Amino acid sequence: MHRRIFAGIGAASLLTVGVLGGVAVWLPSGLEQGKLSSDGRTLFLAVVSAVLRGMTPVQQGSQGKLADRIDQLLAALPPATQIELAQLVGILSTSPGRRVIAGLDKDWGKASADEVKAALEGMASSTLQARVQAFHALRDIVAAAHFADPSSWPAIGYAGPLEI
Repeated sequence: MHRRIFAGIGAASLLTVGVLGGVAVWLPSGLEQGKLSSDGRTLFLAVVSAVLRGMTPVQQGSQGKLADRIDQLLAALPPATQIELAQLVGILSTSPGRRVIAGLDKDWGKASADEVKAALEGMASSTLQARVQAFHALRDIVAAAHFADPSSWPAIGYAGPLEI
């Protein structure tokens, strides 16, 4: 009897892995040739509006430039990291992935900054490490791209690097 249960669990596990692996082939890619796909761009622009809100003024029209800086940052990442990020953004670009990982019902482009911020806060405080890591990846990429731009420094009182 115990062998049958063990064999059944093993068969169910193999079937689950096979189905998930097959589904992964059809997921949209978050990156295309090292740059954000259109879905990835929509995702990151929504995250920008939530992460930087209240932290520093974001100039109207500067979000496109910020998305370009995110592309530059992503291009500098190691290939393995780019693959992982492409998978994360691809999953978050799907309705089930967005709902499970971010807890967001609306599409990224249709959600308000408050809704995206609440979704990100839910990810950050989750007991599931994968959700927390996804939050940190999204937040850190947005913050790094924004604060790497010298035009953002005066708003936070940073005069720039010291001359040595």
